[in-house]
This record gives sequence, structure tokens and C-alpha cells, in this order.
Amino acid sequence: MMIKAHGLISSRDFGSAATELKSLDTMPLLRDNTDLLAILGETQFYNGDLPSARATLQRVTIQFYRLS
Repeated sequence: MMIKAHGLISSRDFGSAATELKSLDTMPLLRDNTDLLAILGETQFYNGDLPSARATLQRVTIQFYRLS
């Protein structure tokens, strides 16, 4: 799924890529993964979904400081 999401990002299909990445974020082992969330936030930003991108990138910041 991650490879498919990166392929969609490369082809500039940001909406579908964001959907793929969101489905990965629901998996228990990948939940709140900072790398995944950063890519998801960037993809949402490029798709024009600014409120979701902001919320996702705030989750990255929160998780980063929890781990530090």
C-alpha cells in the first residue's frame, strides 16, 4: 500500500494517495507513525485540503515531541 501511495504521489494523484495513506494510518502498527503522517500531511496539502493537512501535521509535531 505504501508503494502504491508513492506511485500515486509521483503521478500527482494526490487525492487517491491521501486515501491510501489514511488507510495505512488505521493499521495498529502504523498508527501515529511520524513518517507516514508527514507524507500524508504533505499529500493533503498538495491536494488542496488545507484543514486536514494542518491537523495531520500537528499530529506529527505532537508525536515527535512525545518520542523525544
